[in-house]
Amino acid sequence: MKNLFLFFSLFFGYFMAIAQTEKGSVFLSGQLNISSHSIENNNTTSKSNNFSFRPSTGLFISDNWLLGVQTNLSSSRIKDSFNSSREIQTQSNQVLIGPFVRRYFPIEEKLAFFGGLNAAYGNSRSKRDQNTAGVLELFSKGTNFFTHIDVGLTYFPKKWLGIELSAQPLSYAYLIEESVQNNSSTSSNIFSFDLNTSSIFLGINFFLNKK
Repeated sequence: MKNLFLFFSLFFGYFMAIAQTEKGSVFLSGQLNISSHSIENNNTTSKSNNFSFRPSTGLFISDNWLLGVQTNLSSSRIKDSFNSSREIQTQSNQVLIGPFVRRYFPIEEKLAFFGGLNAAYGNSRSKRDQNTAGVLELFSKGTNFFTHIDVGLTYFPKKWLGIELSAQPLSYAYLIEESVQNNSSTSSNIFSFDLNTSSIFLGINFFLNKK
């Protein structure tokens, strides 16, 4: 364990001379969200579990201005239960990729506020199990376009390391869903302006610069 720690210390120490948000710095990041919700309404109970991981990389094209590419890997499971003992379970998986731009606003040496715009395009797949009289499986696949505004804070314990807390209070999605069984498709536009646990991410950032 000590040898592993020493390796990473030497590796990042090589890049840390003028790291953080200066022009020419390379940005590597991983953001994670794990959330669950439960809603009870009359004779229905809905429970959902969500997981999302967003690796990203980019380059500071000028001081405090970051341009990069982000991938969003997400999975969700929704279980709807009814008093009539009927139950519906839906499993969805989604992969999105696209560019982002971010602007940092330093507050002090080790703390910065940021705001950014993300856009992504990708695919999703869903499976729904419905246990009415037996089990009915419904499959669907989709094409998605998604864009959102990111805001947050980054704390820098080291010049090359940032711990980030971010949220996406405003988002827009355009979804096309195709049913595998009956070969039909539906499209929808979704605007969201709110904050909930599924829109808050915790991330680790690395800022690398050999100057």
